[in-house]
Amino acid sequence: MYKHMQNFAGIELSAFDGKDMWIRIRAEAVFDEDMEVKRKMFEKYPVVREIYKSPDNPDFAVFYFKNPSIKIQSFSGRDEVIRG
Repeated sequence: MYKHMQNFAGIELSAFDGKDMWIRIRAEAVFDEDMEVKRKMFEKYPVVREIYKSPDNPDFAVFYFKNPSIKIQSFSGRDEVIRG
């Protein structure tokens, strides 16, 4: 997925609550190579530290969403778009 995101920055994530509502998040993935940001991730999330061992691990990447669009829909008629 990482290599795909490097080549195609436009991504979409979706989730369903198992009942009647789902959310779709569309955005451009922007990778952040700032070592301080990576260190903060290691401090805040122990599971990241357990998996990647070091912030300079080449397999560890941090990205953020640029120009997000969030769509929330439900079978009961909700259809809402939120833009960032």
